[in-house]
Amino acid sequence: MARGLYEESLAQLKSEKADLEAKVKKVQLKLDAAHEIAKANRDLQSEIHKVKTEHEESTIDHLSKLARQLKSVKMASQSEAAVLEEIHAVQQILERERERALHEQMANRTLIDKLKDDVAHAKERE
Repeated sequence: MARGLYEESLAQLKSEKADLEAKVKKVQLKLDAAHEIAKANRDLQSEIHKVKTEHEESTIDHLSKLARQLKSVKMASQSEAAVLEEIHAVQQILERERERALHEQMANRTLIDKLKDDVAHAKERE
């Protein structure tokens, strides 16, 4: 009887051992999978950081190029404004000269008319 009880206990222990070994194997597989996932996650984070850095550098380069273009446009705009101011100043000078010439022409015409009248009066007196 003791021997039967011993064999039954031994069989139960072997069964429990096999169950525990199967559970240990499952846990080990899950642990290996978790290590693989962690490694893949680290690789992915590294790749994300690399792409993000490249994107930031590309963005910085693009913004620098745009800033240079803006500076160039601003300088051109300032040059254009200076040229327009110069043109306006020249137009004002030309307008003043035209008005002066017009006044001078009117004064000359008046003088010519007066001289004609004087000549006509002088002829009448003779």
